[in-house]
Amino acid sequence: MKADYLSFKRATSVCLLGLAIQLVLGLILLIYSVITRDHAALTAALYVLTGIVVWLSLAVVYDQHRRERLEALEADSLKQGSSVFEESGDELRVAARRVAWMHKYMLPGVSLALAALLIGVGYWRLAGANGGLFWIKQEMDPTKAPPRGWPIALGLILAFVGFVFARYVSGMAKQKVWANLRAGAAQAVGGAIMGLGMVIAQFVSLAGPDVVLRYIHVIFPGLMIVLGAEIVLNFVLTIYRPRKTGEIPRPAYDSRILGFVAAPDRIAESIGGAINYQFGFDVTGSWFYQLLSRSITALVLVGAVVVWAMTWVAVVQPDEQGLRLRNGRLVGEALRPGAYLKWPWPFEKVERQRVAAPIRVDLAGPSPGDVKSLLWTNEHKVKEKQMIVQPAAAEAAIRQTTIAGAPPDQKAGGAPADQKSSVVKDVSLINIEVPVFYRITDAVKFDHLAQDGMQDRILQALGRREVMTYLATRSMDDVLGSGRIAASDEMRKLVEKKFKEQDAGVEVLFVGIEGVHPPLDTAFDFESVVQSEQNRLGAIEAAHTEETTTLTQAVGSVALARRIVQEIGVLDKMDKTSPNPESLKQQQKIEDLLAAAGGQAAITIQRAKADRWTKHMGVRGQSERYAGQLAAYRAAPTVYTAQLYFDMLASILKGARVYIVPDKGVEVRTNLEDVLTGGSAFQKALENPQ
Repeated sequence: MKADYLSFKRATSVCLLGLAIQLVLGLILLIYSVITRDHAALTAALYVLTGIVVWLSLAVVYDQHRRERLEALEADSLKQGSSVFEESGDELRVAARRVAWMHKYMLPGVSLALAALLIGVGYWRLAGANGGLFWIKQEMDPTKAPPRGWPIALGLILAFVGFVFARYVSGMAKQKVWANLRAGAAQAVGGAIMGLGMVIAQFVSLAGPDVVLRYIHVIFPGLMIVLGAEIVLNFVLTIYRPRKTGEIPRPAYDSRILGFVAAPDRIAESIGGAINYQFGFDVTGSWFYQLLSRSITALVLVGAVVVWAMTWVAVVQPDEQGLRLRNGRLVGEALRPGAYLKWPWPFEKVERQRVAAPIRVDLAGPSPGDVKSLLWTNEHKVKEKQMIVQPAAAEAAIRQTTIAGAPPDQKAGGAPADQKSSVVKDVSLINIEVPVFYRITDAVKFDHLAQDGMQDRILQALGRREVMTYLATRSMDDVLGSGRIAASDEMRKLVEKKFKEQDAGVEVLFVGIEGVHPPLDTAFDFESVVQSEQNRLGAIEAAHTEETTTLTQAVGSVALARRIVQEIGVLDKMDKTSPNPESLKQQQKIEDLLAAAGGQAAITIQRAKADRWTKHMGVRGQSERYAGQLAAYRAAPTVYTAQLYFDMLASILKGARVYIVPDKGVEVRTNLEDVLTGGSAFQKALENPQ
């Protein structure tokens, strides 16, 4: 098709038509959602209204292309009429420069603004669907079911009009001059998808479960966020994509994801091209492929009918019971194992419950994770839940002693005596695993307990309340010590009684304490107590060892040492103020025992005795020598004195050279050949080293 001003004029008209359609549909959905407070309808309305930006920008661009073509025709006519305008023709083409500016700046800016709008609105609606995040408040109630007729009718209108118009626009977009209309077709088919989603959610909710109706409040905002992110990605890729001269660039808000839905025939063409490329020949031209392509619709329909016909039959396994739900209501009694005919989906379905297999529910903390050894000092790789128990007996006694020793005004939990305040009791925390195993005995009662999938949570909440109440009355010693088995039996009775009161249709198989330990930081306190006890025992053993070593070294053996100590104790009790034969006898007995022991004490005593005799005999010898010297002096005083004098001179002059000469006429002759003359300098030092 020729890119003339008539083609662009038609494209502008289609864009304005699309703008009007999206505006009308968006406003109708918006009014309905505000009146009925339908969260999904409001999200769909906002998405449809955001498509106005796409249609408006495309209308402006195509209208500018139309003006550019008219301007080009005028410039060509001026060139043919006169040569005066040959050089100034390009300067007069203002519309062409505007078209280039729009493709270079306006459309990328609109794309980024649309991406920010989709992501922002999508996040806002997602926050409203989840109950409000940060400063966002939930202005709609997703759980409140609006009337079914209006959303089905509006959804069908939106889906039909949007898809038909998208197919029409995508058919026009096959022409190169209208290629950018694919962006408008994508916006139209996006609204059609949301309308179809509303219809499907209402029909599924009418047939039974409301899963789709609940999750559609999250799916629609998520789709808007994904489409906004796609626009940003397209914008980044467009920057690095090579361009041909004269080629009209593709705007970034042209969604490739929605484009496949708007033009499904392109998917078949892409798949056929990929198959031909892989096999190396024209597979799509073969008779089998042509036959399959002509019959694919019938085959898909026949397969869908066969699959739908299979929903007429339901099979209940041997370990199950079935519940027949017709339009969401329970019909008849529980179904026993076997095959049953029923109405097809979505009018009737059979929910199966496993009644033979036991079901486990944790009433306290979960079971430990993959841990090699379960100790108090290591992490159990799960999020443990702590339960309140009473303190241990020893801790309670210490607390009472502390309170009794406190001042009178501080005995009531730290409050003054003149103030009326309740005493705050101490409690302890403990990590405990208490599972309950039960099996379903009556599937009907179990189904009536709560909505599908919530029965386990209801039973878990009931059982956990009983377990928490019971543990709050037990002490730490009962749970950690010998009372663990009795506690498990009592908790089973309480939980079983509670389940029977609720008429839940279940039989309790087991309730008990599977694992219990104090908090992680408490384990180190326990280890410090054990460590202190070990240190105390080690100190005692070291003292015993030192005692044995000391006593063995002293008296030879521990038994003999204790006997000697006993005899010394007997001696200490005797009277020592006057000579006492018994005391002397006891001392002699102790000395005999020490001497017989042969230890360090005996050696010390024997050495002391030897030193005593040495000193005694030395002093006695001096006394006897003095008596002899005194007798010699009395016999001859002059001789004795001279003898002492000469003995003294001999002692002093020993080893010295002495010359005896007369008083007058002395002539001294010296023999200088004396052998000791030259080497006598150190002779005296060598003889007397002291």
